[in-house]
Amino acid sequence: MENRKINITENIFSYSKFVCDMEVYYSHLECWEHLEILNAIALNEWEMSGRPVEWVDWSLKYRNDAEKLIQIFLSEIS
Repeated sequence: MENRKINITENIFSYSKFVCDMEVYYSHLECWEHLEILNAIALNEWEMSGRPVEWVDWSLKYRNDAEKLIQIFLSEIS
C-alpha cells in the first residue's frame, strides 16, 4: 500500500489525476473535500508558476499533506 501512496503523490499530475478519477466514486467521503482543496490550491499555484513540467514546489509544499490525505482516504475506503 505504501508504494501506491507514493505513486499517487509523486507529482502534481499523478495526484490531480487520482483526485479526478476517484471523485465519481468517493466524493461522499468526509476526507474528500480536503483532497479537492489541496488539489485546487496546488494546481492554482502550479499554473501561476507558469505550468512547469518539473514543479519542485509540489515536493516542498504539498506532497507531505497529500500523502497524509491519501492515507486517510485509503483507510476510509477499506
